[in-house]
Amino acid sequence: MLAQRDCTQFVQTVLNAVSSNSNPVYPANGSLTDVFESFLAQGNNHSLLTRQNPPGGWGYGSPVGNIKNGDAVIYSPNVGSTAAIQLMADADTIIAELFHFAGRRNYYTDEQLAKAVHNSKYGSEADSVISPEANIFDKRYQARGWTRLKAYSAYFHYIQYLHCSAVPQPPGHPRHIG
Repeated sequence: MLAQRDCTQFVQTVLNAVSSNSNPVYPANGSLTDVFESFLAQGNNHSLLTRQNPPGGWGYGSPVGNIKNGDAVIYSPNVGSTAAIQLMADADTIIAELFHFAGRRNYYTDEQLAKAVHNSKYGSEADSVISPEANIFDKRYQARGWTRLKAYSAYFHYIQYLHCSAVPQPPGHPRHIG
């Protein structure tokens, strides 16, 4: 998935936008494939996936630790059903959380990632996957009990799934929140 042209262009756009002198992309060339390889390379020291939701986690995927420090772990919830469904869910979670781990010093936050997407050509895709009331950037946005952080997360990840997802989406049936 990470080598597909659509995904690599999306990644390059997002990571170029969030990278800064104070928190550059790690590794330096800005490829999510390189971030993934760096994540895997630390696997001799500890398990890379956990089913234990970290403190403050929302019950979805979460990054824990830092690749540069060698202690990065991804929380991926147990979705049950079958091994194949769990494998696809884990793959999607890993791809999604690698964006956060791409920061050398600190995570790239959902807000930073969402703003990078919103300010790019990909921002126009929000209407296909997020209703106006759930879109943090739409004037019709209504919190509905969500924190702003969760709204930024949903914005970024729902658009990210259109371009970098291990779970195939049938044509004309995008994921949608609202």
